[in-house]
Amino acid sequence: MFFNFKSFIKKNFSKKKIDFNKVIKFTLKEKYTNNFGFQWYKHQKTQLDSFTGIPLSKNRFYKNTKWKIDDLKNKNVLELGSGAGRFTEILTKTNCNLFTVDSSNSIFVNFDSNFKKNNKKKVFFIQADIENLPFKSNMFDYVFCYGVIQHTKHPKKVLDILINNTKVGGKISIDFYKKRYLPNCWSTPKYFWRPFSTRININILYKIISWYIPYYLPFDTLLKKTFGKLGFVLTGFIPIPCWNYFFLDLDKKTKVEWAILDTFDALSPKYDKSFTNKDIEVMLKDIKARIKYKIFNGSNGLVLNITKF
Repeated sequence: MFFNFKSFIKKNFSKKKIDFNKVIKFTLKEKYTNNFGFQWYKHQKTQLDSFTGIPLSKNRFYKNTKWKIDDLKNKNVLELGSGAGRFTEILTKTNCNLFTVDSSNSIFVNFDSNFKKNNKKKVFFIQADIENLPFKSNMFDYVFCYGVIQHTKHPKKVLDILINNTKVGGKISIDFYKKRYLPNCWSTPKYFWRPFSTRININILYKIISWYIPYYLPFDTLLKKTFGKLGFVLTGFIPIPCWNYFFLDLDKKTKVEWAILDTFDALSPKYDKSFTNKDIEVMLKDIKARIKYKIFNGSNGLVLNITKF
């Protein structure tokens, strides 16, 4: 090993026998992320840049984090909520020491996609609770957490944990769903249906979405192309959730797959919260003296970038 992995682990976790050629599993206290394991087994490669041939994840990563590839080399990086590994694939190319974590079984999908084609001594695939991470404090130079905090039970607690795991001088990048008040296609139908969709068996919910999306997607696309920005408002009044990426340079089949995947991702999680800038500021209130931060509009809503003092 380039460094001692166990030197990162808290004492109460350190007795665990570790096989670095497998997913490193720690005890899970609460299993509320089964839907994510389900969806990433269904869509193992859908969002990987290596599969689409388009650097969508790479561009989003560097545009939002503001990090530079050379700065990450040989640094200790913690990726939380890695899913099927769309950003793991990007991070491994920086030659960092990567600890990629997910609480769901999607970590095994990530492992299958990204373990064999990378330096096995610098990438660790870990299954653990985000609210009960096995790492000591102040261990990581960079912490990356996208598409995660809005689906946790206690976002403020998770934010504190991320900062606690970061070294002094380290950087953190987190994204949040943005709270929207006007009708729109991204949140209005979703929050109308979530009181019902979260109670449906995930297999049945997935089948429903997989059935209607191919039929509705062309009509949704027509409205958005015809009316431009107004189309995104108009489709907010139609109570049919549809995550439509017609504006991306993807083939027709992949666009349907993305629509099914992200519509399921919106309707199935147990927790789904959206935030305003002020909401994030309130969560940072007790720790502002220890950090420098910036909140701005990003590709998934809002992005919070932090440097820890």
